Amino acid sequence: MTQPSTIGSYKVVRQLGSGLMGPVYLAANGNQYWALRTLDERLMRTTAAVSKLVGEVAHPCLVRYRELGADPQAGGFLSTDYVEAHPIARDLLADLRARERLDCVLNLLGALQTLHQRGGAHGNVKPSNVLLRRRGRQLDALLIDAGFAYVSGAHNLARLLRGAYPWMAPELIEAYQAGERGGIDKAITVAADVYAAGILVAEVFSGRQAFADARDVADLLNRKRRSKLAIAGVNLHHEHLDLGTLGDAVTAATNPDPGSRPATIPAFIDALKRAQPAPAPAAKAA
Repeated sequence: MTQPSTIGSYKVVRQLGSGLMGPVYLAANGNQYWALRTLDERLMRTTAAVSKLVGEVAHPCLVRYRELGADPQAGGFLSTDYVEAHPIARDLLADLRARERLDCVLNLLGALQTLHQRGGAHGNVKPSNVLLRRRGRQLDALLIDAGFAYVSGAHNLARLLRGAYPWMAPELIEAYQAGERGGIDKAITVAADVYAAGILVAEVFSGRQAFADARDVADLLNRKRRSKLAIAGVNLHHEHLDLGTLGDAVTAATNPDPGSRPATIPAFIDALKRAQPAPAPAAKAA
C-alpha cells in the first residue's frame, strides 16, 4: 500500500507502525503532530461511538482520540494524540526497580478505571498497547487503542488471534472463536479488562509472557481455565514489596471465572497496593 502524502487536513510524515485496522501514520496539522490511522467504510459507524467516548475521557495516562473524518482518496481516518514513547517491553523494564513498575501499573489501572466509569471497556489490554515515556526522572505509562476491540470485530479474528490471545480473558477468546459480533460485544467487559490487566501485571514483574509456550488456541484456553497464574521467577530489587501479596492479587484477577475476579479496577488496585510496605508510624512528640 502506497503511503498517502495527505489525509484530510493532515500532512503525512511517516508510518509509525501498524494496528488492528492497518497502518498508523505520524501526521502534522498546523504546528502539532498527531497519530493518524485510516478506516474502511464499514468501520466508520462503530468507530464514531468509540472515538466519541474515548475522546471525552480525560486521564493523563489515556491517549485520547481527537478527530474522526473522511478523505476523498484515503477514506475514513481517526486522529489521536501523538506521544514520543515506546511500547512497554522487557528491555525497557530491565532497569526499573519494583516500585517503579508498580507505579506504572497503578497509573495504567487508573486510566482503565476512568474509562470504565464512563461506561466503556478497553477490550485489548496488552503490552503493545502500553507506551512508556520518560520525562527527566518521571516515567509515564500510557494506555492506547482503547475500545478498538469493539471496532475491529469478528472480521479481524485472525490478526487478533496472533497478537492478543495470551493476554485475553478466556471468555473473550471463546467469543472470538465463535465469531459472532453480538457475542464479542457482550464479552468485552470490565471483568475481561481486569483479567488482561492481571496478565500484564504478571509480565511486568516477572519479565515473562504468560502462556508463551501454548501450542494452539485449544491448549491456551485449557491452560487459562486450569492453571493458577502467579508471579514467578522474579529477580528484582524488591524495595520491601510483598511479592506474595502481589502474586495473590494477580491470581485473583486472572481467575477463569469472571464472577470470581475483583469486580472493579479499584478493587484490583487496592489488592496491589496491599503489597506496599505500611507507612512508618509518626514520631511521637517529646
